[in-house]
Amino acid sequence: MPDLSIALKETTGWATLVAWLSRREMPHTWAIRVDSARARETVRILARLFLCPGGSGSDGCPTCGAWRGEDHPDLVEAGAPGVPPGIGECREMTGGLYLAPVAGKRKVAVIYAADRLSLPAANSLLKGAEEPPTTALVWLLLESDSLLPTLRSRACSLDLRPRNEKTDYGDSPPVFPQDRDPGAWGTWLLSPEWGRDRSADRFRQDLQTWSLCLSEQGALRQAEVLEIIRALGEGQRLSLPMMQDLICLALKEDYPIENVLNALW
Repeated sequence: MPDLSIALKETTGWATLVAWLSRREMPHTWAIRVDSARARETVRILARLFLCPGGSGSDGCPTCGAWRGEDHPDLVEAGAPGVPPGIGECREMTGGLYLAPVAGKRKVAVIYAADRLSLPAANSLLKGAEEPPTTALVWLLLESDSLLPTLRSRACSLDLRPRNEKTDYGDSPPVFPQDRDPGAWGTWLLSPEWGRDRSADRFRQDLQTWSLCLSEQGALRQAEVLEIIRALGEGQRLSLPMMQDLICLALKEDYPIENVLNALW
């Protein structure tokens, strides 16, 4: 397996990371796309840099000396690679953000599999993600491009996947409408193309990309609706027609998604 510290330096997000590290001020919340198989190793590499006052991670300072193997008193983790934390763990972490660092001037809070958080767990992180204390960094680790838009809008995005990692779609990326307004997507959903060789799992993957497109365009409400429906589909195992109907109701007919949640969540 190649040296991860070398592979990370070749990723698209590394230059951005180093640039922020050299400044006195930086975003406090990050949405970081990582190689899911090496998520924990990636966290250790980054934490050594960001917890070190000198930014080297190995200068012999008291903060660096506080490492005990893979553990550091100012590195706090919730969940595990591939396993998102529950709402109780998220609330405990949010409360812990406001405690002073133990060994240095900064603490790092890591939420694994943030793209798979339940809606209640994700909502419990909103305040901490938007207004963490100046001594804390919040890292939302992503194993896909899916993240609740209300969280994504509060975070600086980084892609730290090695270049040779395959995309979620393999060799056959989805083909979306050229016109990406909600009406065009709603019309496309009703077209016969959706019925061809498409499973509910593949549909949920496509929703992630669609939601990300809308979020980048600033259509956060529509993007959040799609993420909610995707989460419903995953948790309740809704069929493809049911998810399509919900999207058409919410985006094309402007039906309040909250009414659907009251019945299904």
